[in-house]
Amino acid sequence: MRLISLALLLVQTASLTVFAQAPAGYAMNDVVPGSDWHLEKPETLGYSSKRLAALRTWVETDETSSMMVLVHGHLIFSYGDVVHSSHVYSVRKSILGMLYGNYVANGAIDLSKTIKQLGITDKQPLLPIEETATLRQLMASRSGVYHPSGSFGQADYMPKRGSHPPGTYYVYNNWDFDAAGVAFEKRNPVTSLMSDVSTGTIREDILGEKVLSAIIEIKVPVQRAEEIIRLVWEVEKQIDTVVALGVGARCDEHGEENAVAPILEKLGYNLERAKTNIGLGRATNPATSEARV
Repeated sequence: MRLISLALLLVQTASLTVFAQAPAGYAMNDVVPGSDWHLEKPETLGYSSKRLAALRTWVETDETSSMMVLVHGHLIFSYGDVVHSSHVYSVRKSILGMLYGNYVANGAIDLSKTIKQLGITDKQPLLPIEETATLRQLMASRSGVYHPSGSFGQADYMPKRGSHPPGTYYVYNNWDFDAAGVAFEKRNPVTSLMSDVSTGTIREDILGEKVLSAIIEIKVPVQRAEEIIRLVWEVEKQIDTVVALGVGARCDEHGEENAVAPILEKLGYNLERAKTNIGLGRATNPATSEARV
């Protein structure tokens, strides 16, 4: 099913940038590559060519289109066609896993703790068996918690609640990853505004506060675009602020978009293309472009 992204510019939110740390005993300068990435010997940066070769062998067993490993901008591993722009989803899961790594290794995070011990719940109470799921099982998407996550399409294949004990059955479940994210950082810029993190309830003392701007992004099927936009129209009448609506959609091979544009024009919008994302290093005009990555 084709999806589009809607962005509403309403609080300028804080962002978290994560930098990998160099191995102990190695000093290096961060580099910003130009049109070319230069493959460097892993040992010069404290990594193992032998282990990266093993990684390559493992990657070849799966449907991996491409992969790169960089250390402070230095390329030490490359696999597949890294010039090709791939369509990917759910990158946050990989980033969350990387964030957990060091804290699990140094003992700061105990993956054996249960949902109940972590104080995680939801608007619909969890079943007693669901409360026994561990953080490790959340990270592996084997929690056995088949609570509605609000993610499009997942309700269609989710088992019945309580049908599988934690750790016994894998199913791709955004609720698990959402809960693992809350468990990792309960004091992030968003949860710090909540009186109840488990339900997302905003603190009473800040509900009346005015903020500079807020960005709300959602993804909806093209068929629901008009419905959602009309809903935004109704909501903006109830809040004292300026609302700017942006719509993102995928173009065809000619750089045109003919599915969403007619809907927006029907609603009275004069369309202006704000930006076009073409993918990292993807040549759109091979005859004239020499840039490569």
